[in-house]
Amino acid sequence: MKRLLILLLVLLSFGVYAQVELSGESGSRYVSITKDPPKPPFLEIEPGSLKFKDQDGNDLINANEESYIEFTLKNTGLGTALNMELIASEANSIPGLSFARKDNLGNLEPDKSRHLKIPISSTMNTADGKASFTFQIKELNGFGSDPIHFEVETRAFIPPMIKVVDYKVTSQSGNTLQKRRPFDVQLLVQNIGQGAAKDISIHLPVPDNMFCLSGNENTQIQSLDPGEQQLIEYNLIAN
Repeated sequence: MKRLLILLLVLLSFGVYAQVELSGESGSRYVSITKDPPKPPFLEIEPGSLKFKDQDGNDLINANEESYIEFTLKNTGLGTALNMELIASEANSIPGLSFARKDNLGNLEPDKSRHLKIPISSTMNTADGKASFTFQIKELNGFGSDPIHFEVETRAFIPPMIKVVDYKVTSQSGNTLQKRRPFDVQLLVQNIGQGAAKDISIHLPVPDNMFCLSGNENTQIQSLDPGEQQLIEYNLIAN
């Protein structure tokens, strides 16, 4: 009887010990989850790339002129710039100016750059003043560029005035014109106004019984600056 009791006590003690060991192994287990830190972009304007260009090269926004502002955007960060958007504004409300206020630019990967051009149109209503532009690049996660400020003067329309300021008629027979004998007419055309003239059309009405042998009854002059002049020569004959 004593032996049986001792055997039961030994078995029970082994059972308790096994439970304690199992509980100890379960308590020592753990799970570790790691995540790479975010890699943000860094958008900046490449130094020296911000420029203004216009049609006549006077570095002004003239009335009724096409011009543009350009710069190079560079991503010097570690991550890709996502869903970039160009936001443009003009602070002084110059009349007659037209440009895109928003433009979707897509993504820009690290160590990549993109050349941006913002066209600007002016109308005949553009007034004298100074346009103050601000450009900024927005990014999906808030890693956009700093604002870019650029100022350029504007000029109102100054009308030209085209006039024939002198003329000369010559013929093979001197000062006398004869029928069936060609003669020449020279016209001196000048812009006596203060504004530049463009796309000038000059029409010579040929009288009856007279013919223009030079074939330039309708002449086009591309442009005349203030004070500039151009000589036009006609070769005519009367029947």
